[in-house]
Amino acid sequence: QGLAFELAALETMRKHVTPDQWMYVMDETVTQRVPDLLRDCPPPPLLAAEDFFPLLPAEVQSFPAFFLLGTEHSESSIHVDPFNWTGSNLVLFGRKEWVLVPPGAHDQEFRPARTTSGLPLPSFKYQETSRLSFWSKEGRKVLQRLRKKAPVYEGSIGPGEYLVIPSGWWHQARNTELTLAIAGQTCNAANFRSVIKETVRFHEHENRGRAWPAFEDRGVFATPGPVPPATAEAVFRAFAASIPQDVLAKGQRQLQDEISQVEQAKKERGRKKKK
Repeated sequence: QGLAFELAALETMRKHVTPDQWMYVMDETVTQRVPDLLRDCPPPPLLAAEDFFPLLPAEVQSFPAFFLLGTEHSESSIHVDPFNWTGSNLVLFGRKEWVLVPPGAHDQEFRPARTTSGLPLPSFKYQETSRLSFWSKEGRKVLQRLRKKAPVYEGSIGPGEYLVIPSGWWHQARNTELTLAIAGQTCNAANFRSVIKETVRFHEHENRGRAWPAFEDRGVFATPGPVPPATAEAVFRAFAASIPQDVLAKGQRQLQDEISQVEQAKKERGRKKKK
Protein backbone atom coordinates (compact mmCIF):
# COMPACT_ATOMS: atom_id res chain seq x y z
CA GLN A 1 0.00 0.00 0.00
CA GLY A 2 1.12 3.51 -0.76
CA LEU A 3 1.30 6.50 1.54
CA ALA A 4 -0.22 9.77 0.32
CA PHE A 5 -0.06 13.08 2.17
CA GLU A 6 0.22 16.80 1.48
CA LEU A 7 3.77 18.13 1.65
CA ALA A 8 2.47 20.87 3.93
CA ALA A 9 1.88 18.16 6.53
CA LEU A 10 5.64 17.77 6.80
CA GLU A 11 5.85 20.82 9.03
CA THR A 12 3.65 19.07 11.57
CA MET A 13 5.55 15.81 11.22
CA ARG A 14 8.92 17.51 11.68
CA LYS A 15 7.91 18.72 15.15
CA HIS A 16 8.03 15.10 16.27
CA VAL A 17 11.31 14.13 14.61
CA THR A 18 14.04 12.79 16.91
CA PRO A 19 17.23 10.79 16.29
CA ASP A 20 15.15 7.66 16.96
CA GLN A 21 11.91 8.70 15.28
CA TRP A 22 11.95 10.04 11.76
CA MET A 23 10.37 9.66 8.32
CA TYR A 24 11.93 8.46 5.05
CA VAL A 25 9.62 7.89 2.08
CA MET A 26 10.09 6.88 -1.54
CA ASP A 27 7.82 7.99 -4.40
CA GLU A 28 8.32 5.59 -7.31
CA THR A 29 5.59 7.06 -9.51
CA VAL A 30 6.70 10.70 -9.65
CA THR A 31 7.81 10.46 -13.30
CA GLN A 32 4.29 9.31 -14.20
CA ARG A 33 2.77 12.41 -12.63
CA VAL A 34 5.50 14.86 -13.66
CA PRO A 35 6.89 13.65 -17.02
CA ASP A 36 9.01 16.81 -17.43
CA LEU A 37 11.07 15.86 -14.38
CA LEU A 38 13.55 13.78 -16.37
CA ARG A 39 13.94 16.59 -18.90
CA ASP A 40 14.64 19.15 -16.18
CA CYS A 41 16.82 16.81 -14.07
CA PRO A 42 18.47 14.44 -16.55
CA PRO A 43 20.99 11.80 -15.48
CA PRO A 44 24.65 12.72 -15.97
CA PRO A 45 26.09 11.99 -19.43
CA LEU A 46 28.14 9.13 -17.94
CA LEU A 47 24.90 7.23 -17.24
CA ALA A 48 22.64 8.61 -19.96
CA ALA A 49 24.96 7.44 -22.74
CA GLU A 50 24.11 3.76 -22.20
CA ASP A 51 21.08 2.26 -20.46
CA PHE A 52 19.50 -1.07 -21.39
CA PHE A 53 16.55 -0.94 -18.96
CA PRO A 54 14.30 0.77 -21.58
CA LEU A 55 14.77 -2.38 -23.72
CA LEU A 56 12.65 -4.37 -21.25
CA PRO A 57 8.99 -4.96 -22.14
CA ALA A 58 6.73 -2.17 -20.88
CA GLU A 59 5.01 -4.60 -18.51
CA VAL A 60 8.13 -4.95 -16.35
CA GLN A 61 9.89 -1.62 -16.79
CA SER A 62 10.53 0.10 -13.49
CA PHE A 63 10.01 3.84 -13.34
CA PRO A 64 13.28 5.48 -14.47
CA ALA A 65 13.61 7.72 -11.42
CA PHE A 66 11.97 8.29 -8.07
CA PHE A 67 11.87 10.79 -5.24
CA LEU A 68 13.45 10.14 -1.85
CA LEU A 69 12.20 12.45 0.89
CA GLY A 70 13.67 12.22 4.37
CA THR A 71 13.51 14.24 7.55
CA GLU A 72 16.47 15.01 9.76
CA HIS A 73 18.16 11.86 11.15
CA SER A 74 16.53 9.56 8.57
CA GLU A 75 18.65 6.75 7.14
CA SER A 76 18.47 4.01 4.57
CA SER A 77 19.48 0.47 5.44
CA ILE A 78 22.94 -0.80 4.50
CA HIS A 79 22.25 -2.47 1.18
CA VAL A 80 23.22 -3.30 -2.39
CA ASP A 81 20.84 -2.00 -5.04
CA PRO A 82 18.61 -4.54 -6.87
CA PHE A 83 20.18 -6.30 -9.87
CA ASN A 84 23.52 -4.74 -8.82
CA TRP A 85 22.55 -1.86 -11.10
CA THR A 86 24.55 1.37 -11.27
CA GLY A 87 22.69 3.82 -9.07
CA SER A 88 22.55 7.60 -8.97
CA ASN A 89 21.38 10.20 -6.49
CA LEU A 90 20.78 13.91 -7.14
CA VAL A 91 20.01 16.14 -4.16
CA LEU A 92 17.45 18.89 -4.87
CA PHE A 93 17.57 20.38 -1.37
CA GLY A 94 19.04 19.33 1.94
CA ARG A 95 22.16 17.22 2.51
CA LYS A 96 22.94 13.52 2.45
CA GLU A 97 25.87 11.78 4.08
CA TRP A 98 27.11 8.57 2.48
CA VAL A 99 29.22 5.52 3.23
CA LEU A 100 30.16 3.25 0.32
CA VAL A 101 32.05 -0.05 0.43
CA PRO A 102 32.97 -2.21 -2.59
CA PRO A 103 31.87 -5.86 -2.56
CA GLY A 104 34.09 -8.72 -1.43
CA ALA A 105 34.62 -11.38 1.23
CA HIS A 106 34.19 -8.68 3.88
CA ASP A 107 30.45 -8.60 3.05
CA GLN A 108 29.86 -10.83 6.09
CA GLU A 109 30.60 -7.85 8.32
CA PHE A 110 27.09 -6.61 7.37
CA ARG A 111 25.27 -9.85 8.23
CA PRO A 112 23.63 -9.64 4.79
CA ALA A 113 20.24 -11.17 4.09
CA ARG A 114 18.57 -11.88 0.76
CA THR A 115 15.20 -10.19 0.38
CA THR A 116 12.88 -9.42 -2.54
CA SER A 117 13.35 -6.24 -4.59
CA GLY A 118 9.60 -5.64 -5.02
CA LEU A 119 10.13 -4.41 -8.59
CA PRO A 120 7.89 -5.31 -11.56
CA LEU A 121 10.72 -7.51 -12.85
CA PRO A 122 11.50 -9.27 -9.57
CA SER A 123 14.97 -10.08 -8.29
CA PHE A 124 16.78 -10.55 -5.03
CA LYS A 125 17.99 -7.60 -2.99
CA TYR A 126 20.80 -7.84 -0.47
CA GLN A 127 20.71 -5.78 2.69
CA GLU A 128 21.75 -5.68 6.31
CA THR A 129 18.72 -6.65 8.38
CA SER A 130 19.73 -5.99 12.00
CA ARG A 131 19.23 -2.22 11.56
CA LEU A 132 22.93 -1.53 11.89
CA SER A 133 23.83 2.06 11.11
CA PHE A 134 27.31 3.14 10.05
CA TRP A 135 26.75 6.26 12.18
CA SER A 136 26.06 4.32 15.36
CA LYS A 137 28.73 3.33 17.88
CA GLU A 138 28.61 -0.27 16.67
CA GLY A 139 28.63 0.87 13.06
CA ARG A 140 31.82 2.89 13.54
CA LYS A 141 33.48 -0.24 14.95
CA VAL A 142 32.39 -2.18 11.84
CA LEU A 143 33.91 0.53 9.63
CA GLN A 144 37.19 0.33 11.55
CA ARG A 145 37.37 -3.41 10.86
CA LEU A 146 36.39 -2.89 7.22
CA ARG A 147 39.17 -0.38 6.60
CA LYS A 148 41.68 -3.15 7.31
CA LYS A 149 40.19 -5.26 4.51
CA ALA A 150 38.77 -2.86 1.91
CA PRO A 151 38.54 0.80 0.94
CA VAL A 152 35.74 2.72 2.64
CA TYR A 153 34.41 5.93 1.11
CA GLU A 154 32.62 8.57 3.17
CA GLY A 155 31.27 11.94 2.05
CA SER A 156 28.21 14.09 1.58
CA ILE A 157 26.32 15.76 -1.26
CA GLY A 158 24.15 18.86 -1.24
CA PRO A 159 21.82 20.71 -3.64
CA GLY A 160 22.71 20.15 -7.30
CA GLU A 161 25.33 17.51 -6.54
CA TYR A 162 25.22 14.01 -8.02
CA LEU A 163 26.51 10.74 -6.64
CA VAL A 164 27.02 7.67 -8.82
CA ILE A 165 26.90 4.38 -6.89
CA PRO A 166 29.00 1.67 -8.59
CA SER A 167 27.41 -1.65 -9.43
CA GLY A 168 27.28 -4.08 -6.51
CA TRP A 169 28.61 -1.67 -3.87
CA TRP A 170 27.25 -1.66 -0.33
CA HIS A 171 26.06 1.76 0.76
CA GLN A 172 24.03 3.69 3.29
CA ALA A 173 22.69 7.25 3.21
CA ARG A 174 21.73 9.56 6.08
CA ASN A 175 19.84 12.86 5.77
CA THR A 176 21.28 15.52 8.07
CA GLU A 177 18.33 17.85 7.40
CA LEU A 178 15.04 17.70 5.49
CA THR A 179 16.24 16.37 2.14
CA LEU A 180 14.65 15.69 -1.24
CA ALA A 181 16.61 13.73 -3.82
CA ILE A 182 16.02 12.01 -7.15
CA ALA A 183 17.38 8.48 -7.42
CA GLY A 184 17.84 6.55 -10.64
CA GLN A 185 19.35 3.35 -12.01
CA THR A 186 21.20 2.18 -15.10
CA CYS A 187 21.92 -1.14 -16.78
CA ASN A 188 24.91 -1.02 -19.10
CA ALA A 189 27.68 -3.15 -20.59
CA ALA A 190 29.47 -3.18 -17.23
CA ASN A 191 26.63 -4.69 -15.20
CA PHE A 192 24.12 -6.26 -17.64
CA ARG A 193 25.31 -9.78 -16.80
CA SER A 194 24.48 -9.22 -13.15
CA VAL A 195 21.01 -7.87 -14.01
CA ILE A 196 20.27 -11.01 -16.03
CA LYS A 197 21.77 -13.40 -13.46
CA GLU A 198 19.87 -11.87 -10.54
CA THR A 199 16.59 -12.04 -12.46
CA VAL A 200 17.05 -15.66 -13.54
CA ARG A 201 18.27 -16.74 -10.08
CA PHE A 202 15.19 -15.23 -8.42
CA HIS A 203 12.83 -16.77 -10.98
CA GLU A 204 14.21 -20.27 -10.58
CA HIS A 205 14.25 -20.00 -6.78
CA GLU A 206 10.65 -18.76 -6.57
CA ASN A 207 9.41 -21.29 -9.13
CA ARG A 208 11.11 -24.32 -7.56
CA GLY A 209 13.78 -24.70 -10.19
CA ARG A 210 11.66 -23.99 -13.27
CA ALA A 211 14.27 -23.08 -15.84
CA TRP A 212 14.32 -19.66 -17.47
CA PRO A 213 13.64 -19.88 -21.24
CA ALA A 214 16.78 -20.19 -23.34
CA PHE A 215 18.05 -17.12 -25.19
CA GLU A 216 21.12 -16.31 -27.29
CA ASP A 217 23.77 -15.15 -24.82
CA ARG A 218 26.74 -15.19 -27.27
CA GLY A 219 28.87 -16.88 -24.61
CA VAL A 220 29.21 -13.75 -22.46
CA PHE A 221 28.56 -15.71 -19.25
CA ALA A 222 31.26 -18.26 -19.97
CA THR A 223 34.11 -15.76 -20.12
CA PRO A 224 34.82 -12.92 -17.65
CA GLY A 225 36.04 -9.53 -18.69
CA PRO A 226 34.65 -6.58 -20.64
CA VAL A 227 31.98 -7.09 -23.27
CA PRO A 228 31.64 -4.74 -26.28
CA PRO A 229 28.58 -2.49 -25.79
CA ALA A 230 26.96 -3.71 -29.02
CA THR A 231 27.26 -7.34 -27.89
CA ALA A 232 25.95 -6.50 -24.41
CA GLU A 233 22.93 -4.74 -25.91
CA ALA A 234 22.19 -7.64 -28.26
CA VAL A 235 22.31 -10.15 -25.39
CA PHE A 236 20.11 -7.96 -23.21
CA ARG A 237 17.57 -7.65 -26.04
CA ALA A 238 17.49 -11.44 -26.35
CA PHE A 239 17.04 -11.79 -22.59
CA ALA A 240 14.20 -9.23 -22.59
CA ALA A 241 12.44 -11.14 -25.36
CA SER A 242 12.68 -14.37 -23.31
CA ILE A 243 10.83 -13.09 -20.23
CA PRO A 244 7.99 -15.56 -19.50
CA GLN A 245 4.40 -14.43 -20.04
CA ASP A 246 3.42 -15.03 -16.41
CA VAL A 247 6.24 -12.72 -15.27
CA LEU A 248 5.05 -10.04 -17.70
CA ALA A 249 1.45 -10.36 -16.54
CA LYS A 250 2.37 -10.10 -12.87
CA GLY A 251 4.62 -7.10 -13.52
CA GLN A 252 1.88 -5.33 -15.45
CA ARG A 253 -0.60 -5.82 -12.59
CA GLN A 254 1.92 -4.38 -10.14
CA LEU A 255 2.56 -1.29 -12.28
CA GLN A 256 -1.17 -0.73 -12.72
CA ASP A 257 -1.71 -1.01 -8.97
CA GLU A 258 0.99 1.58 -8.28
CA ILE A 259 -0.46 4.01 -10.81
CA SER A 260 -3.99 3.41 -9.45
CA GLN A 261 -2.79 4.36 -5.96
CA VAL A 262 -1.51 7.67 -7.35
CA GLU A 263 -4.79 8.36 -9.15
CA GLN A 264 -6.78 7.53 -6.02
CA ALA A 265 -4.66 9.92 -3.99
CA LYS A 266 -5.35 12.67 -6.56
CA LYS A 267 -9.10 12.09 -6.26
CA GLU A 268 -8.92 12.22 -2.47
CA ARG A 269 -7.07 15.53 -2.59
CA GLY A 270 -9.67 16.88 -5.02
CA ARG A 271 -12.54 15.94 -2.73
CA LYS A 272 -10.85 17.53 0.29
CA LYS A 273 -10.29 20.81 -1.59
CA LYS A 274 -13.97 20.96 -2.59
CA LYS A 275 -14.97 20.66 1.05
